[in-house]
Amino acid sequence: MDRFVWSNGLLEMNETMVIQQRGVRLYDGDEKAKLDVGTVLLSTHRLIWRDQKNNECCIAIPLSQIVFFEEQAAGVGKSAKIVIHLHPALSNKEPGPYQQSKYSYIKLSFKEHGQIEFYRRLLEEMTQKRWEQMPVSQPIHTGTAGLAGRTRAVGIVGIERKLEEKRKEMDKNISEVREGGISQPRGQPSAWVASPSFLFCI
Repeated sequence: MDRFVWSNGLLEMNETMVIQQRGVRLYDGDEKAKLDVGTVLLSTHRLIWRDQKNNECCIAIPLSQIVFFEEQAAGVGKSAKIVIHLHPALSNKEPGPYQQSKYSYIKLSFKEHGQIEFYRRLLEEMTQKRWEQMPVSQPIHTGTAGLAGRTRAVGIVGIERKLEEKRKEMDKNISEVREGGISQPRGQPSAWVASPSFLFCI
C-alpha cells in the first residue's frame, strides 16, 4: 500500500478510462487496509481507487509499478480477489495513505463481483502497455485528498499548438501587407510591422 499516492482522480491528457467496479476493498498484503469499501478504476496508465462514501479520498498507482498479478478464488465467507505484486516504492514518491509497508503486494477484494472482467481488462492493459506508447504530457498530478478540484495543467502539447497558431497568423498578416491588402493610412509612417495578432507602425 505504500506505493499508492493521493490523487485528484482526474484523467490526464492521453489517459483513457478502461473499466471501473464498485464494492472493492483494498488489502495491504494479507491485512485489510485502513480504508473503507470503494470503487476501483482501471485506466490506460493507472489503477485508481476512490472511497464510495467520501469522493475526495482517492489514491492511485501507475500500472508501470505492477510486476505481475493473479486471481484468488472466493471461499466460504470470502470474496474473490486479485493479488497484485508490485515493484519497490520509488524514493521520490509523493505522499499517500501509507508511508511504508512490509508487504510487496496488494489485494483487490470484489464484494459485488466483477473480478473476472476486471482481471481480463487489466491483463490486456499490462500486455499492451499503452502508458509507454501514449505517455501523459504532464507528470501524474497528485496531492492531498482535499485537492480533488484542482485544475489540470495544459501540458507542452497545448503550448506548442498555441505557438503554431500564432506563427500561422503572423505569416498571414505579413502576406497581406506584401500583397497590398492593407492600405497605408494618410499621414502615417510608411513602415509597418506584423505581430501575431495585429499590425502596428514604427
